[in-house]
Amino acid sequence: MVQEHPRTGERHLYICFMLDPVVVGWDRARSADLVRTLLTEATRPECQVRLSWSVGDVALWDNRVLLHYGVRDYGAFPRELERVLIARPSTFIEELV
Repeated sequence: MVQEHPRTGERHLYICFMLDPVVVGWDRARSADLVRTLLTEATRPECQVRLSWSVGDVALWDNRVLLHYGVRDYGAFPRELERVLIARPSTFIEELV
């Protein structure tokens, strides 16, 4: 569950809440309590970023250290998404992180 960011060395949690995660070596109830607490903390409004989109806006994030979820609140407007995977970190991108 704990990983180290390859650039900054900071420790962060890596949990896929959609896959019913468990803590290895813990009983199911204790593990579920911890996972529920972590999800509750991560989804507090003060831990969220909501964008008010304008024409030409672009958003970038580091999937290695972010819980993200696209809210379908854009009505009848088209939503264009492009996913970019970086096979080898470039100096420019890593400086942004």
